Amino acid sequence: MAAPIVTAVFDGDSSGGKYRVEIDARPFVSGARKMVFKGALTGNGPRNSEIVIVKPFREFPGSREQCDTEISKNLEAHKISQTYNDTMKSSGQWLRFILPYRSSLERVAKVSTTNNMSKSRQLECGEWVLIEEYIGDNFKKFIDDRGRSAAGGTSLLHAFVHFSYQASNRSLVISCLQGVESDTGYQLATPTIHSSDYRFGESDQGEAGILQVFQNHKCNNICRDFAMPHMLKNLNPM
Repeated sequence: MAAPIVTAVFDGDSSGGKYRVEIDARPFVSGARKMVFKGALTGNGPRNSEIVIVKPFREFPGSREQCDTEISKNLEAHKISQTYNDTMKSSGQWLRFILPYRSSLERVAKVSTTNNMSKSRQLECGEWVLIEEYIGDNFKKFIDDRGRSAAGGTSLLHAFVHFSYQASNRSLVISCLQGVESDTGYQLATPTIHSSDYRFGESDQGEAGILQVFQNHKCNNICRDFAMPHMLKNLNPM
């Protein structure tokens, strides 16, 4: 039987492989801004048959531009995390932000898009969605978008939040760190970035968001000497 939801063809690996995603009929979780489906890649490259995550926007059909904004957050977080990993080599742990792809929905059957039938949004042909590497079901939020510790937010992660502010010349802070932990580090997805020029989408709360993150942040031995917003530079370290 044909999959009820299928994306258009997109470039899905560095070798130029072309893929579609055949998407499960129902999401397995619905977040604050996106629904989360599992799917499988079908195509002519090495990722054929790989399980992936597909994220439509929860409240409205997504556009290509909205997906590009979401991808830009991951790219920025990835870039800063690489510098952070170089700085923290002696810790033996690393942070890795997965980089999503985007595509539009080419075929959509009549399916519920949430597990609560009364609150479903019907997916539409032509709407744009994000496609991410599947990193496992043990997915946790470690630090929320306001900089508060959630499930096991460690000194390494809290220091990265602070590091992102210093590494960006005080122009942004990366929060909402969520993903999967392993013995050697963290694979992370879907960060929130608050920036001085509001360039990272609807979750970007600008300078107010930056200040709120630091109001909730407690410095540790990794980050206590990093740059702080001037209004908060006298916050006591942990």
